[in-house]
This record gives sequence, C-alpha cells and structure tokens, in this order.
Amino acid sequence: MDNRVKDLVKRTLIKFKPSTNIKDIIKIDEFKKTVNARDLYEFLESKRYFSDWIKNRIEKYGFLEGQDFIINSCKSTLGRPSKEYHLSLDMAKELSMVEGNDRGKQARQYFIEVEKRYSSQTMSQEEIVAYLASKNVDIAKRQNLIEERVHNLETDFSNKEPVNVFPEGCIRLDNLAPKYFPGISASKVAVYLSKSNHPAKSYRFRKEDGIIREIPVYQECGLGWLYDDLMNESTLISQTSKNYIYTNPKIGRFYVNQSSCPSIYREV
Repeated sequence: MDNRVKDLVKRTLIKFKPSTNIKDIIKIDEFKKTVNARDLYEFLESKRYFSDWIKNRIEKYGFLEGQDFIINSCKSTLGRPSKEYHLSLDMAKELSMVEGNDRGKQARQYFIEVEKRYSSQTMSQEEIVAYLASKNVDIAKRQNLIEERVHNLETDFSNKEPVNVFPEGCIRLDNLAPKYFPGISASKVAVYLSKSNHPAKSYRFRKEDGIIREIPVYQECGLGWLYDDLMNESTLISQTSKNYIYTNPKIGRFYVNQSSCPSIYREV
C-alpha cells in the first residue's frame, strides 16, 4: 500500500473515529514542542494527497526547513522510503488558519491554548539537563561526520596531482581561446576540443577560502593546427554587421568576430 492509498484510507477512517477530542488526533511532542504534519493533515480533512498538500503549503507560504519544520526520513511498513514532517507550533497555527474551514479554526485555537500552557511552564532541572545532553549528542554526531568527510577528501586528493602545480606545456581555456581560436567563444572551443579528443589534464589549485578547485587545461602543442581543421571543416553561411556565421558538423552553428577572422576564411 503506497502513501497515497494510505492517505485515502486514513481520511476515510478518521471520520469514524470514536474520539472527537482534538488532543487524541493531533499529538504534541511535549519535549520538542512540534506537531506531526500527518496528524494535522488528517484532522483538517484535506481533500489532497498528503505529499502534495504539505509541499504546496511549504512553497506557497515560504516556510523554511530547520526553522519552521524538520524532516525525518524513515521507512514505511512496507520498507519504502518515507518522510515525516514535524512542524513548529507557529507553522501548525498558520496551516490551520489558511485551510479555511471549521476544522482549521478548531486546530488553530488548540495550538494557541498549547502555547499559553507552555509559556506558563518552566523546565525542571532534569529536563534542562536532558535537553542539553541531547544537543551535545547531535553536535558530536555532526562533528564526527564532518571529520569523516574531510578524511575521505584528503585520502581522495592524495592520489591526484599536487595542488597549485600547473601541468607543463598546458594552457587554460580562457587563455587558449583568444590565442589559438580568435573571435570564437570559449564555450564552442571547449566543445570542439572535446570532440576532437585533444589531450586535456586537470589543474588543481587552492583558493583563498581554502577549498581545492579543479579546472581543465589543454596541451598547447597542436592547437594551431586544430584552428585550421575547425575552419576547413566549417561552412560560412551568413554574416552580420560584426560576425561571420559558420556551421560545423561537430559543434553546429558558431560565430566568428569579423575583425579576428583570417581573410582566407571570409568567402562564402
């Protein structure tokens, strides 16, 4: 039974629940002070499927993950992936209000009463200790995950070329294009080099933010011949006030600036 069928079954069954007490239908996580979106959805008796309903509301009203709601990934009873949305009380109140029916008004009033109860309560010392302990566990897990990712990246990069050592006899695309392919855009040059199987390497360098970047660089030897090959393979089909327009079987239509195009390639 997929989630949409389950939603339909739940919407049908909720009408026959013996309890009409909203507290029995919408459970509040007393510790995190959140509401399960499915409970609210079922109480509001929305006619849409749950996944469509919650995604539409989040996008339409600009709710933010981590601020207004959190998502827990889990598996359904059949082992399929599922998402549980846990809403802040403010978000739950707003969803109830925009539903525009009596159930929405009832749910909104319920959340207001819950907030009033929370505002009059203070956490016991044991609750504070338990809350801080849970936060420390989360921080430790995240720190371990970050350290593991950093280690994996360092291990991966250790098997590659050194950082900030430019490959000998190579040239970057932004320098290559104007030097060897005058008047042709760098993007078209890159496509042509790829389809011509021109030798390329990866240049690794560390930027000011400490992150290692990689860009493709090309062997400079033979680039002059490739320009002639490109132009000889291409057909001049038209021209504008500034450009000649060619077509090529490898890269399709491309433009060459008139002031940069050699005279031998200017005749239609």
